[in-house]
Amino acid sequence: MNQPNPRSLYAPREPIFPRRVAAKFRARKWWIMGVTLAICHVTPWIHWDRGPSLPDQAVLIDMAHRRFYFFWIRIWPQEFYFVAGLLIMAGIGLFLFTSALGRVWCGYTCPQTVWTDLFILVERWIKGDRNARVRLWNAPMTARKPRGLIGNLALSDAALLVRPQIEVAVSPIRNPLFVSLSDGSIGNAYDVRLRNKWGDERQFNIELAGDPNSQVRLERADDSSVMVPADTTALHRIYVLAPANTGSAMADTTDIRFAIEEPQSAERVGADSVFHGKEAQ
Repeated sequence: MNQPNPRSLYAPREPIFPRRVAAKFRARKWWIMGVTLAICHVTPWIHWDRGPSLPDQAVLIDMAHRRFYFFWIRIWPQEFYFVAGLLIMAGIGLFLFTSALGRVWCGYTCPQTVWTDLFILVERWIKGDRNARVRLWNAPMTARKPRGLIGNLALSDAALLVRPQIEVAVSPIRNPLFVSLSDGSIGNAYDVRLRNKWGDERQFNIELAGDPNSQVRLERADDSSVMVPADTTALHRIYVLAPANTGSAMADTTDIRFAIEEPQSAERVGADSVFHGKEAQ
């Protein structure tokens, strides 16, 4: 410290390259990683029959219908205290397991640990084990060294070239959920946000895909076509009308899909939403 130019206490970042090991606990960790990844990827594909009008996915957080499904259990928004109680019990269980067995959660089943192990495994397949990665890190910059970055940039550029020129977002109006008209038909309102990425004004046609009975009407317009200026996002109020005594009008909720088409380029995009019928009251 008495020298005129004291030595810096900070060092540049040194990367850490873990080496592959073979041991009893490491083997158990691979098995646990396989089980947890299987749960993550297989659970969305498990079906559970709840009837014709309910979703058949075994585990589902249905934000549109305001439900939480877990196999035979269905939780409504007013019953979310059950979920809060389960989370509190899980937190207490985590403390108990950590006190009794150590870092079993953080070391084996934590999502960050599981995915980090998987990423390191993929990196080892591509770049080799620890010694090979250390040599690659210390080697001069060549075409081989940044090949992973170059590949990612190439994929990003390709995605940029094929991206759609239309974007759409649909937000249902929930107050009220629906209105009953004088002819018995049921109407729902939606805010549809359209984005035109072209450099000139374009016409967008809005329709419902797969529902020939329902009608789409644009607020303060005679048809369902809108003009969106160049490089602009426009917000429009859309009404969907289901004739009386049809399935959409009588059911609780019906899945619908808005189809947006730009006639000049024939480009189409879609957005999913729900239609509320008489049973939703």
